[in-house]
Amino acid sequence: MFRPTGDEFAGQVIVQNAGAALQPGDIIRQRLTAADGAVVDVVGQGAMPVTGRPGRPPAREETELNAVTGSTLVHRPEPRLLLPNANFRQHINVSVAVGSIAILVDAVVIHPDGDDGTFGSCTSTVVISVPGETAPRAVDAQSLAALPRTAGLRAFGTLFVVTPDPTDGRVGEELTRLEHDAPAYLAATSLPGAAGWAVRIAAPDGQLLRTGLAQALNTSRRSLGAQQDFRGSACCRGRRDHEGQEGEGRGDPGQRTGVADEFQGPAA
Repeated sequence: MFRPTGDEFAGQVIVQNAGAALQPGDIIRQRLTAADGAVVDVVGQGAMPVTGRPGRPPAREETELNAVTGSTLVHRPEPRLLLPNANFRQHINVSVAVGSIAILVDAVVIHPDGDDGTFGSCTSTVVISVPGETAPRAVDAQSLAALPRTAGLRAFGTLFVVTPDPTDGRVGEELTRLEHDAPAYLAATSLPGAAGWAVRIAAPDGQLLRTGLAQALNTSRRSLGAQQDFRGSACCRGRRDHEGQEGEGRGDPGQRTGVADEFQGPAA
């Protein structure tokens, strides 16, 4: 684990996947929990291609994020790169206790070789809940079944800043200001149920999408009181299953619900 200079209570974890790409039928499952006031930044190993073949099952990612007991959990994998004929399904469950913070990125980029005849599909669902409550605070569902009609836009992402029962609107005000200064199309909004805020970004390419997401991420963190961006890296292994298999992967993060426990201190 590496800690950024000048930020005593923050560390960064890089989740690595054994495969170089998501193949049809692949399933990646992750479960990450930050507890006891930990502040952790979780990133991916890089933009992961999603391959496709007509008639094959979709590739899937299932992620569970838990921020408890005054912790801050940032989950920002690189955008998934959708190759021709790729079918991608993503589901993220986010559980954030009152007094904790979760910031997460959901992003995809359509490969330049994709066109009307070879575009597959992409669906993503994010469910935000608070422990002890019977119903979710917010559900965000997106679906692409055809190449977007807007000319030139091939990169799409959402930044969620989940802070149940926010006491003021500083984050929302700062994120809204980005709408006038972003490198791509950007819109900020509050989430239902006083769950926090969301920023939707559409861009012509992955680089501009990353720039917009980074601006929104850094703006939200500074508004929440963080002193600087997360830096540094460390590694742990993820798990990759195939359709119909329940294989146990070495270093399954689902078995390390205390992955953030080594970083004690106040939330950002």
